[in-house]
This record gives sequence, structure tokens and C-alpha cells, in this order.
Amino acid sequence: MEGGKQPELEQQIHTAIAKGSYHELVIACEDWEHKCAEFSGATKATQPYYSVQLLAYYITNDLNAARFLWRRIHKKVRDADPELVAVWGIGQQLYKKANYGDIYASFHAYNWSAPVVPLIQALSESFRQRTFNLIASAYSSISVTDARALLGLGSEADVVALSGRAGWTHEAATNTLVPAAASNSKVQKTGLDQLQQLTEYVVWLEQK
Repeated sequence: MEGGKQPELEQQIHTAIAKGSYHELVIACEDWEHKCAEFSGATKATQPYYSVQLLAYYITNDLNAARFLWRRIHKKVRDADPELVAVWGIGQQLYKKANYGDIYASFHAYNWSAPVVPLIQALSESFRQRTFNLIASAYSSISVTDARALLGLGSEADVVALSGRAGWTHEAATNTLVPAAASNSKVQKTGLDQLQQLTEYVVWLEQK
């Protein structure tokens, strides 16, 4: 590996995190991973930023890339890094989407290191926003209780406040939310499989 490339690439990774430029972060992490593969005497200092790379994939909603990265990581590396295992645990919950509460809980399931904390925060925000857009695309109305479970918010008041900022209507008599009409861009970005998973989870909530 060219000696000058290491600090340059690492700086690109740190800059992308600071800027919140997660597509740039993916590119920088993948470039760094490729450079590390060229280096024969691998040490901790010359290993890819696996946790950061996985989280960048989650934030950009590229779960397939995350899965393939996990398969590339040597078992010895996984076993030696509990934070990496915890990051992958988030990925497993995102894949299943069986219980949105478990997904949000996985964001807080580890005492994350300082470089990872802003990525966990960004993931939580991006996942909540994607879910919010899915609700707007899938439902003409939804109970505040169900929306709270899907959005992982602390109280129903938080749900009403968040939805109100987006132009949703809160019908106090029935404690339901009426989403504003979804824009075409939101509809285009909403996969049928995601809508199906969301619908199944809401049905499960209502049957509890």
C-alpha cells in the first residue's frame, strides 16, 4: 500500500462522517477496504473500517452491500471485535423488520465508541424518516399508538409533534393521524416489500 494513501483515505472517511455525506463515506470506506486488501502484513491499523462501512450501508439503505461485506469479514476479525458484532446485530434487525421496537432497541444495544456514535444517531434518524415516509405512502390514517411503535418515539406527544411539522392532521377524538398526501418522489422510493412488512407489523400491533 502506498504510504501516502493511508492518511489521505482515512481523512476522507472522517471528513465524510463530519459532513454527514454518507454516500461519500461509502465510497471512501470501499476504497480503503480495497487498499487494505493489497497490504500483505495486515495489522489493526491497516484493517478496513468495517463498523463504519456497515453503518454507512445501513444509512444509505443498501442492506445487500452490508450483507456481502459481512461475508467478506474474516471470522477471526468478527470474533475479536464486539462492537462490530453489535453493528451487525443492527443489520440483522433491519433485514427482519419483524419488530420495529427491536430495531430501535438495537441502536442502543451497545456502548458505542466515539467514532460510531454519530453514525448510530444518523441511522436512527434516517430509519425513522424512511418509516415516516412509508406510513404516509401506505395509510390514509393510522392510530397515534401504532405510529409511535413504528417511529420509536418516546411519547405520543412526540408523534403528534413530528407529524404536525410534516403537515399531518391529528384527530383528537379518535387519537388518529391523517398523513399529508405523499409526494410522487416518496411513492417511487417506497418498495412493495417494505409496504407489506409495514402493513403486517401494524396488523400485528392491532391484534395485541
